Amino acid sequence: MQVSDDRSERPLLWVQPERSRSYLVLRRGSVELATFERDRQRPTQILATCGSESWLFVGQRLFDPAVKIYPDSAHGRTAEARPLACLDGASRWPELRLLLATGRCYSWFWQREVPLASCTCQPAPSAQQEARPALLRIHMAAWQRPAAHLKHCQLQLFPAADGLPELPLLITLSPYILLLGQEQSGPPPQRRSLLVEEVAGGILETLATFLGELLAHWH
Repeated sequence: MQVSDDRSERPLLWVQPERSRSYLVLRRGSVELATFERDRQRPTQILATCGSESWLFVGQRLFDPAVKIYPDSAHGRTAEARPLACLDGASRWPELRLLLATGRCYSWFWQREVPLASCTCQPAPSAQQEARPALLRIHMAAWQRPAAHLKHCQLQLFPAADGLPELPLLITLSPYILLLGQEQSGPPPQRRSLLVEEVAGGILETLATFLGELLAHWH
């Protein structure tokens, strides 16, 4: 997958084709790059694919902050099977760490500032690397409810992610992290219509002016 932060290119969008189905597709234009689907028979399991790779996210509950990630071939795994990666449930929110069996570690940072809520992935801090470049970022409307359907979430990739072996996994994990962030961060802000507020303000101002002129005429 070509990695770029050039916003002039077609954006990467996680799109939900069917509102009644927990199924997301990552698209650039009409090209399908990855999928993310909750198992109907096992609601706490999610199957994610990116190109020829696929993974199974397994939690004790839906959007578990301590989810374990297995290769998809692990459908028939034993209880002692070792996960490929897992989210560190002991991480301090709004930072959540992804621990890989290889020893590599990534940090996801959650942020919500109207109008957008976002999660940004960076390499975990180390003594050898003080500056941690952003690898990818996913964002959605800040006022969207945690249980709401993901209509369009934009995914942005940065040059630092180019050639990263774990990039396909990070990409397919991104909508999971975003929904988890909405759930962990509490109720979203109330959506307000500035247009309605402006119209109401204009009406009140007109009434005040009219009443002022009327009172002055009487006196």
